[in-house]
Amino acid sequence: GESALVSASPLGEIEACLRVWSIKEGAAKILNLPLPHAWKAACVHGIGRDSSRLTLEGKAALAFHETVEGHLFTLVQAMT
Repeated sequence: GESALVSASPLGEIEACLRVWSIKEGAAKILNLPLPHAWKAACVHGIGRDSSRLTLEGKAALAFHETVEGHLFTLVQAMT
């Protein structure tokens, strides 16, 4: 699961965990759900420095990451 991805990430646990958290926040926005509900609706399958793979309610999606002045920004995009 996601915990194993974070532990095994070459980014390190902190950077990987921040990306998972940021993905979940983006999922909450794209799905218009409260964060606890989005936490269950979004499943991260791959964590990368610039992009990550996930599913939103079982449908493939991508997350794009950018760090600006030490702040991580993530954009979640549902695949059509």
